[in-house]
Amino acid sequence: MLLNDDRNLPYGRLLTLALMVLLAMGILLTRLYDVQLARGDVYTEKLRTQTTVATRLSPARGAIVDRNGIPLAENRASFDVDFYLDELQRNYSRAHRGRLPKIKVPVKRHGEIHYVEQVDIVKIVDEAIEPIARSLGFAHRPDEREIREHFRTRKEIPFQFRTDVDFNTLALFSERNLGVPGIDIVARPVRRYTYGAFAAHVLGYVGKPDENSEALAADGYPYETVGRQGIEGRMDPQLQGQPGGKILRVNYRGYVDREEEVKWPTVGNTVKLTLDARIQYIAEQAMRGVGRGAAVVMDPQTGDVLALVSVPNYNPNDFIPRITSEEWKALNTDPTAPLVDRALSTYPPGSTYKVLIALAALKAGAITKETIIDSPGVVYIAGHPFKDWSPNGQGAIKLRDALRMSCNTFFYQLGANKTGIDPIVKMGQRVGFGEPTGIELSPESKGIMPGPDWLKKNFPRERWTSAYTANVSIGQGAVQVSPLQMCVLMSAVANGGHIYKPRLIQEVVDIDGEQKAEIPAAQPRDPENPTLGMKPNDIEAVRDGLLAVVADGTGRRAQVQGIKVAGKTGTAQAWRVMNGHKMQDNKTWFYGFAPYDKPRYVFCVMVEGGLSGGGTCAPIAHEMLQNIFDMENGKEITLSYLTPASGHFRGVVDVPHPLGADAPAPASAPAANVDPSAPVAPPANGGGDEPATVQEDDAPPIMPKRRGF
Repeated sequence: MLLNDDRNLPYGRLLTLALMVLLAMGILLTRLYDVQLARGDVYTEKLRTQTTVATRLSPARGAIVDRNGIPLAENRASFDVDFYLDELQRNYSRAHRGRLPKIKVPVKRHGEIHYVEQVDIVKIVDEAIEPIARSLGFAHRPDEREIREHFRTRKEIPFQFRTDVDFNTLALFSERNLGVPGIDIVARPVRRYTYGAFAAHVLGYVGKPDENSEALAADGYPYETVGRQGIEGRMDPQLQGQPGGKILRVNYRGYVDREEEVKWPTVGNTVKLTLDARIQYIAEQAMRGVGRGAAVVMDPQTGDVLALVSVPNYNPNDFIPRITSEEWKALNTDPTAPLVDRALSTYPPGSTYKVLIALAALKAGAITKETIIDSPGVVYIAGHPFKDWSPNGQGAIKLRDALRMSCNTFFYQLGANKTGIDPIVKMGQRVGFGEPTGIELSPESKGIMPGPDWLKKNFPRERWTSAYTANVSIGQGAVQVSPLQMCVLMSAVANGGHIYKPRLIQEVVDIDGEQKAEIPAAQPRDPENPTLGMKPNDIEAVRDGLLAVVADGTGRRAQVQGIKVAGKTGTAQAWRVMNGHKMQDNKTWFYGFAPYDKPRYVFCVMVEGGLSGGGTCAPIAHEMLQNIFDMENGKEITLSYLTPASGHFRGVVDVPHPLGADAPAPASAPAANVDPSAPVAPPANGGGDEPATVQEDDAPPIMPKRRGF
């Protein structure tokens, strides 16, 4: 019996072993089923991510072109040295058996500083770049702060170490086989402003995004560049293309074997402007030497902006790929303020404002074109003397001659005694004074349309009197307007009364030419009040006076042979402090339209520190108009690359202020971060028109020593 039991023992053991083998095989088969079938996709992707690298392909921004399709901002190729920080970390870990350098960095949490241990990516980068730096002579090292921030926030996209690598460096990199896993030279599109400083304030510039959440692309990561100013900033969403990417298969050493997958980036949309590059170029050249000023040219029949110039300016190419801190500081501390768009900034308009006063008076029925007003050398309003630029005045004159000779005493009386401030304010508000025009640029100053309500809000202790109205009537006091706003007003006069919103963008089209958006022309500024609301004969009375200004008045230097030009001169007294002295820094103006019978162009020229509207600005307008009409007659305008127009104060003179120590705060070009439309205390009476061909106002008139009346 015992013998039989011993004999059966091996069979029991074999049976147990067989069951154990079957169980193991079942577990293995179950696991194989899970890995190969049930969760095969998961493990395939996991293996794939361990042997592939994802890279981002940069998109190209859309072009900005003028109304004729001339490219003003486009793209060029830049060869850059990129660090793929995530890949550099993996390669370092492989080379050092999983060990990574660590560093403690300060992190602010709930108002307190905590030190957190992180991977020392700077040490990893330094070790990786050493052979390249030694071979190619790169003395420049990566910025530690930028690398740590990039690694912390977006390490999946490349860090740009060097941009615009030259051809020799590119050749050496390939020749010496300097490829290091995670470091590569790539070609990417970067912005190029075709004509340099040309239309700089219109086009604006691009830069790196400031915050990680700013302007995220479709892949969830920030764009490499974003629009900062001008059209680049305003139309950034339309100009941005969408990034693509590559999936690269790498071997066990980290080197790329092949491309597995490619998604090509898309090109952004093209923005077509209303600017005519030829007219813009003509205006830029005419304004180049003035130091500080602005010029605007518009189509009065549509509201299209054909040229928008501000001097001094800058070259937006200096921001590519990024502007240096020294260059940025120089732009921001330059006292002539090259970053300020003077075409959209506001200034006292001087006698150019008399056009608005004439319109308000005619609309209110205060006068007709035949009304005669005795205009002596001085008139008294609210007990204060208001002088004309001519000691003897102009005598008994009608509106036409008052505009032609820019007679101050005529308009003092017209505004203060006959019309009153309310119709003046209503007309100013109707054409958009005191609020932005809505042009597709920012920042835009709204200006000041002073009146009793404005005074009460900003200076509650002051009381509006007829003396304030007299001051407003010649464009002095607190009045502030921009050259663009003045073009809106003059366009309404030129076209018979239609008030159009200025248009800078025509349309947006994609890479295939399909229209994505359109901004219609000839849009009323205010649909509820689309016109001046005046009789045609009254508008024609103002037009006739403006024609006389250029024919034989203060604007004769704007004449163009064979073309009837209408316009109005103006010189506003202004002051600034330079080297501890109050200096006279007048704002000189000339604006108008041509040809008179069928106007195609409205223009405005403003120069800071000019001699006079007739002496400084009218000749500039003549040069612009002469070249524009020559262009229409077949003259070829060849565009060329422009360097920045420099600012200066050569027109500023040391003239004793008529109020001496009681002088109002000096007017100056607004700093880049100052709102030039901020209220200023209304100065006392003062300001004639300008010394011009007819010799107006060589010296400022006597001003009362009190601010209020």
